[in-house]
Amino acid sequence: MGDYEFKEEVMRKDDKRVANQVLMYFKHLAIHYKLSYKELSNFAETFIYNYVELSKYQKDDIKLVLKQKRCKQQALLNECIYGALSSNPLIKLEDIPLINKVTNDKDKIILETTIGTIRLGKASEYFKDTKSSCIFNKKLSGECFDRTLEFVRENEEYDAIVSYVPNIFVGGHYHAYAKCGDTIVDPASNAIYFDNTGELIEQGDIIFTDKYSNIGGNIGEDTPYLLKKALK
Repeated sequence: MGDYEFKEEVMRKDDKRVANQVLMYFKHLAIHYKLSYKELSNFAETFIYNYVELSKYQKDDIKLVLKQKRCKQQALLNECIYGALSSNPLIKLEDIPLINKVTNDKDKIILETTIGTIRLGKASEYFKDTKSSCIFNKKLSGECFDRTLEFVRENEEYDAIVSYVPNIFVGGHYHAYAKCGDTIVDPASNAIYFDNTGELIEQGDIIFTDKYSNIGGNIGEDTPYLLKKALK
């Protein structure tokens, strides 16, 4: 295991430990107020689903515990957006506590959030009639490096970017997305961000940016090729 893999594993374990503490609070809150609490097969989905649903009734209590645990709103909002844009939506955008207002402008969804205005769309819809459409039918969650590498291979005007972004509670992790001008495509989140507003979600320390023609590489390696290239 490489040094970066060890550090990421430790950070993810610490982050999950705190998230599990918060999830236990959610469960006790649901029991106390006789609210619904749902256990899903995926830990992250369980967290996001119950965060959104319980916030409909006990928003202040949940906001307080997240503040006490030093929750990073950018990271939490990113996870919520993924949950809302997935092929089988876990939640609705308008129910996310960090979003104050949702409106539509042609092919764009405008989110007024606690961290600023975000203009986005579903990448699977935006690219449905292009050669990139098949990318969004594959496994997206946890596959940001391979999906991004595939995307920039098919869309040469985009740069592949690898950055170190925050986890919800503890530390951070490496993440990949694609950028062209003021547009960001995050294949792993099935999101396309317009008008430079993707920077609000993709905030992090950029460690690598390049065109596919200079990157090359294969999909499906044990350690993603794009990540190895970025960490050279």
